Amino acid sequence: GPSKVRVVATTSSGDKPTRAGGPLSLRVEVTNQGDQPLYQLRATTRSDNPWFEGRELMFGRLDPGQTRSWTTTLGHCVTENDERVCRVPRNMMDRADAIRIELEEAHGHAPGPVEVRATIEALPDPRFAYGLQVADNIRGNGDGRVQPGEEVTLYFTVKNVSDVDTFEVQANLQNKSGAGVLLHDGRFRRDTLRAGEEWVVPFSFEVLPGFNDEEATLLLEVRDTQLGAMAGHKLKVPILGESGRVTNLSEKRTVRLGAGTKIREWPGERAPVIATMDEAALLLHTASKGAFARVDLGDGRPGWVASAPASPAAKGQVAKEPVLDWVTGHAPPEIKLVGLDSYVTRDDVFRVQGKAIDDQRIRDLYISTSRHKVYYESNEGSTTPTELSFDAEIPVHPGMNAIMVVAREHNNSVTRHFFMVRRDAEDGSLMETTKFEGALLGNGNGHP
Repeated sequence: GPSKVRVVATTSSGDKPTRAGGPLSLRVEVTNQGDQPLYQLRATTRSDNPWFEGRELMFGRLDPGQTRSWTTTLGHCVTENDERVCRVPRNMMDRADAIRIELEEAHGHAPGPVEVRATIEALPDPRFAYGLQVADNIRGNGDGRVQPGEEVTLYFTVKNVSDVDTFEVQANLQNKSGAGVLLHDGRFRRDTLRAGEEWVVPFSFEVLPGFNDEEATLLLEVRDTQLGAMAGHKLKVPILGESGRVTNLSEKRTVRLGAGTKIREWPGERAPVIATMDEAALLLHTASKGAFARVDLGDGRPGWVASAPASPAAKGQVAKEPVLDWVTGHAPPEIKLVGLDSYVTRDDVFRVQGKAIDDQRIRDLYISTSRHKVYYESNEGSTTPTELSFDAEIPVHPGMNAIMVVAREHNNSVTRHFFMVRRDAEDGSLMETTKFEGALLGNGNGHP
């Protein structure tokens, strides 16, 4: 039978939460308080968090009165600068975990299992806003619209509108229009996008001469590859059958644009505004069409301005990088949870409350657990269309529960927030997790 053994298990964080991306270790100390030695004593960790599961701790022979300890890392281990570094994955969501330490001994004299708790605090997600411009400046007639046979640039201007820097970010472009559209530059990456910083991504694609549809459909996405935070857009680009008449200037001209001048995507009052002049500047005037002038915004990027505010200027230094306020009005909703002081409950429901916010509108919000939608609220007809408050009691099963809150502006502008809640027994002891939670528990980071 089991011998008299004192077992103490602690984590390096103690009673405090561990920040995702930070180090975490488990220390187990055993003391043989019996009068016979123990042989081949070892322990194995069991946890619903796969990053804490299956760690082995070896103690070997333990004589009466002897104490030994073993420390093991928890999380993901890599080699950095020839050193082994272990951290909780950066994309792990808020969650309250339990670790069960099961011991074995060569002759069956192992003590019973012990348990330790560990709370993970998620890193704050960055939030992206973005603006779009299609310009036929690679191989086209220069009218700012797209016709078959042209190769164009799709400028994807991304801004980090959060208070935190990103990790590696990647921007991707997908073609959803079939063989008539050919992508040229469809993927870009950078190491980080700092809080408040902008990144102009110059995607490029070609519309083949035989393309007969009225529009080309493209999917754009920017994503923090470590945390999973992203923004995406489904863009339908009109494909015109006839080209516009643009008068390209044979001689070099310049125009002075005052602060506040609106820059448009193509020549027309209904054309989208892509930027405004932050400061007055002298720009190259490259073409005209009707009451609009095409100007060079730097590095060959075109824009159109009404001719009236563009005063001719014969002398002066042309601004290579004019100070512009790029329009980045597209952004997915923001979810703000309140009152979440703990991710542990002894009840069969867990209260989730907060607010979803968007600059344009919030269409609806829902909450799911175990892949089942358990709460839904529409915001249609609301007197506050840009925000939606919610207060829900979510049913929770014994053990770990994966909860997802989803806010939608529309089908292509969606934000998801994940966290894990642990339900314990009424006396505070651990309960075995209901089996069907496994699908969402599988990767431990909240991104199924």
